[in-house]
Amino acid sequence: MSGLKDSRNQTRTSGASENSINDLKLRVAIELLKNGEESLEIARVSKKLGVEEALFLEAIERVWEAAGIKGNRLGTRIFLPSGEDRLKLAVAAVTLGATVEESARLLSWKEFEAFCAKVLEENGYTCTQEFRFKSIQRKRFECDILASKKPLVVMADCKHYAGKVKGLRAVIKKQMERVSALSKSIPTMIRSIPEIIDWREALVVPVIITLFQQNPSIIDDVPVVPGFKLNQFIQELPSYTDRITRALVHPMNQERLPKHVLTEIHRR
Repeated sequence: MSGLKDSRNQTRTSGASENSINDLKLRVAIELLKNGEESLEIARVSKKLGVEEALFLEAIERVWEAAGIKGNRLGTRIFLPSGEDRLKLAVAAVTLGATVEESARLLSWKEFEAFCAKVLEENGYTCTQEFRFKSIQRKRFECDILASKKPLVVMADCKHYAGKVKGLRAVIKKQMERVSALSKSIPTMIRSIPEIIDWREALVVPVIITLFQQNPSIIDDVPVVPGFKLNQFIQELPSYTDRITRALVHPMNQERLPKHVLTEIHRR
């Protein structure tokens, strides 16, 4: 960010303690997440936070660094992060001392879900958010995102999750129920997913996308992926579907399959 080196020197000569900087970093991160504007006036925000502009600029540079994002300043204004950078900022706020609940509230559920769908679409997937369907037993289901790109049908559940693995396993169990229901129902509802109607085979795979997690992992054979690493995960997904849970279906056979057909769920 331009012009911050001089500000840093001014801050150090003012005698500001490292503890005060750390506290200010958290306050700055929260303020950036709370604000819905495209840019903020440096003087106004520093006054609101009750600090000198030099100290504010020192703190914001450190926030950008902690979040791993590139800050943008033009004259007297700073420009706020968007998309993936907002996810990184929300994660950084937690590492700086915010509670998960506080940070999650500042990043809307819809915002997180829309970001995940955008990443999938940019990788060539056709996406439907809030996809609803009925199982062959007429039970209603809904998943956050259903994304398809031959030969994969990705059923994604987006979670503001930062709990223990035990709690995450309950989330995974529900997602597996949805995958099983969808794979068994595809022969009778194929026109709800028209993009796969001519596929000879499709693999339905579950994924849990979380906000507060540092690295991708596989739990109970289901991939759990942090949102800011979703792009890399999607690009690599075709190479390791044999290592995760997946359901093999045959969309082209929908006219010939009876309603009670059961699709095998494969686990590694």
